[in-house]
Amino acid sequence: MNKALFTHFYTSFFQFGYVTNDVEQAMANLDKNFGVKNFLTVGEMASKVKLADGREVTNELILAFANVGDQQVELIQPVNDASGLYVGALPQREGFSMVLHHLGHRFSDLAQWNSFRDQLDLNTHKLAFENNGGSFHYLYTDERDSLGHFMEYMWLDDEGAAMFDAIPQNA
Repeated sequence: MNKALFTHFYTSFFQFGYVTNDVEQAMANLDKNFGVKNFLTVGEMASKVKLADGREVTNELILAFANVGDQQVELIQPVNDASGLYVGALPQREGFSMVLHHLGHRFSDLAQWNSFRDQLDLNTHKLAFENNGGSFHYLYTDERDSLGHFMEYMWLDDEGAAMFDAIPQNA
């Protein structure tokens, strides 16, 4: 692992990303079991991403976010998962499911993001998909063989940062 990725992995972690088959039930679960009550929900939204093989697909997702201290919880319910990377994480069983999908890391400025992206060793850290447009620049690396989950790296422009600033805090 190169030093830039290692340093960023351990210093900029801010988000637990969970995939679920029912965002409402996942929020109720976090409220009941962990006292996380206040969420910003994002109804069905389309997210266009480029897969590692170069294909562009659109994922349709329902999202919910909550801040707990310095950490953030993201809940993702795939509605139409063209990438297969969200649905594939869910257990193949009946009933409610919620599983850890990724840990999120955030860059504070575009120069950091660009430097990180340029230095990322894709032979060691396999690219799952990325989106480098709009208010959110992000990519997922597939670390399931070494860590058991994906890693998400992101940079937000002012509009994206404003949306994240609107995520409610939970005591």
